[in-house]
Amino acid sequence: MIRFKVKHYVGVLGVCLIIVGWVLGNADRHPWVYRIVAPKYATAVSALKRIQEKNAVLKQKDDGFREISEILKGYFEATISREITGIKTLSQGVDVVETPEGAQWDPYLELEVSLSNEPPLSAKFFGLKSKIEKAYLTSKFLAWKDGIFWSGIALSLIALFL
Repeated sequence: MIRFKVKHYVGVLGVCLIIVGWVLGNADRHPWVYRIVAPKYATAVSALKRIQEKNAVLKQKDDGFREISEILKGYFEATISREITGIKTLSQGVDVVETPEGAQWDPYLELEVSLSNEPPLSAKFFGLKSKIEKAYLTSKFLAWKDGIFWSGIALSLIALFL
């Protein structure tokens, strides 16, 4: 009887780990996962989607403003401390960018960035999505998704042979 309970619990734990590992591995299909394991990333991506529309405006009180402004500050000189007060989308497109691998097409957003003590700055910002991922997609759960999944498989197999 005790052996049956242990087998049952190990099997259920294994199935739960399989499901959790699969959901983490497919987080792109399930945005709610990012809100749980990487909330700053989810907020930044939501704000990025908003500013990808022409004439969109992102203000300091808006969700994701802080995250996007931190990414945009990375494009400025490190010696200059600027406070961003607003972000407006002027246009978007694709342009050729020189990379170590050669010339490649890269999407950009042309933004007007309002600063607290200076006139607004208009520029093309390349690679915002990848910079957001690098800055905010740092959850340990996402890094261990394969280990969680395969641990669940192993536990389920062990439960079969108990």
